[in-house]
Amino acid sequence: MWVYYFPFSAENSPAWAVASLDPFTKLKSLHMPSLLRTLLLFCCLLYSLAGRAQTTQGIIEPEPVGGTVDLALVYYKINFTQEQRQYLTEKSIELIFPISAEGKAKLEKINGVTDPVILDSLVQASARVPRFRPKEVNGVKQAAVYFYPLRYPAYGGTRPISRFDEMYRYHTAKLEDLEHVHLSGKRLEIVFGFMANSFYGKAAEYLEAGGGMKVELQYVGKKGIGSGLIMDFYGNNLKKPYPIASTREQNSGPPTLLVGMGLNKALVRKERKELFVQAELALAFHNVTPRQGDTDEEYTQFIGGGPGLVAHYLLQVGKSKPSASYGTPALSKHYVNLHAGLRSLYYSQREASGLMVEAGISYRFGTHMVDSYQWKQKP
Repeated sequence: MWVYYFPFSAENSPAWAVASLDPFTKLKSLHMPSLLRTLLLFCCLLYSLAGRAQTTQGIIEPEPVGGTVDLALVYYKINFTQEQRQYLTEKSIELIFPISAEGKAKLEKINGVTDPVILDSLVQASARVPRFRPKEVNGVKQAAVYFYPLRYPAYGGTRPISRFDEMYRYHTAKLEDLEHVHLSGKRLEIVFGFMANSFYGKAAEYLEAGGGMKVELQYVGKKGIGSGLIMDFYGNNLKKPYPIASTREQNSGPPTLLVGMGLNKALVRKERKELFVQAELALAFHNVTPRQGDTDEEYTQFIGGGPGLVAHYLLQVGKSKPSASYGTPALSKHYVNLHAGLRSLYYSQREASGLMVEAGISYRFGTHMVDSYQWKQKP
């Protein structure tokens, strides 16, 4: 057999020969420490992610068997009264349950409700809550706390609109029967009273001080701005006859009627007191001579008018009383109304024109609208 020997080394041999003779020569040329560090960091990252996933997947929070629907039905089935349901409407309630490792739930606390009767109903219903799946951490059951938010919806027709909840279910309601009441600021008022008046200027030469009566119907809005109708009637004795062409005997106490509109604004509003000013603009009718029958067109009447400014001070007497204004919940209030004012009167007859001053006392009845309320629970 013939054997051939080729004496060459890596130093004097071509690259293909070196690679074929020593396959590990290329690995020697790589930077081995950097490669190992990269592999080590990659493995640590994978281990960390796997550990985090295992930790997250290993925790199971407690939940009622059958889901939260079955839990909600326990409380929705409570037979609350109409007043109680109105109290609970849109109210946020929080129930706190400690859950044992065996899945038993026990109501510990109720937040969002203060009514003792409703609280007692919720506590009794909590004895019927379903069992829970307990909390698990990596397969180990543990005790935990479960927070359950409960919210009752608004029910249509739960509150009768006639006679203020039928005046608290067929009994005459009193203010003390209301646990909570809030006035909207709107109100209707009627005023009936008496006043004294006097004149300054040219009219004072012909008319003495006198008096009269007043009737007003007012509506006041939420912001304390109101308006309405006014009607004032005055009687003042005649000092001397007016210089007119009529030969008829003049009235010894010629009456004056004012009919117009008033616009008022509250300056001070308290629970039982109020101060407001009212600007008035009225037509004035002043009968100088008697009218002899409905067809008499020869009698003398001065027609004019003018602006006035009146200050009113209201003082409530007695207690407010629940009432209903066309089915709307309201409180009825009674006031003593003190007023004082100035008014300029202008007539076609200069002698009757002048400044009138008045002051008086009236009875004011107000129907104050209610925008929210809650009856007390009956024993």
